[in-house]
Amino acid sequence: MSLSKPTAMDAEELLSLLQQRILQVSSASRTRSAVDFVGESPTVGSNLSRSAQHLEAAAASFGSLPPSPPTFRGRLGLLMVGFINRLLWWQIAVSKRFASAMCDFAQVQLEEQANQQQVAIDVEERLRAVERTLQQLQQAQRQPNVGERP
Repeated sequence: MSLSKPTAMDAEELLSLLQQRILQVSSASRTRSAVDFVGESPTVGSNLSRSAQHLEAAAASFGSLPPSPPTFRGRLGLLMVGFINRLLWWQIAVSKRFASAMCDFAQVQLEEQANQQQVAIDVEERLRAVERTLQQLQQAQRQPNVGERP
């Protein structure tokens, strides 16, 4: 293709190249077994685990006073935050309970995800056994039986 103004031939050439590439990719993806797609995303569990750790850290510091610089403005800000915390003590207690419930929920999700990974592994093993059996049956079907006429 040239660097000048595109022509109809260049467009047709480009379309044919795209069609060939699509056929190559689609034929390559058809050869993959269904087993290959089980457990392809190993980062999901680590992301969930990391998120649960961040949630637990945030829940542990929930309602606590922030660090303040050793200046008058910092100390005044700390006093004001402490005063607001005392005024809204019931809201902080409710929020801490909610944060604790969210941490429990995250832990349950991690455990359930581990269970699902084990189920996926079991399904993968069963699927491979079924594929092997299917291949054996197909091979047996292709072989002519002894005593039969072709």
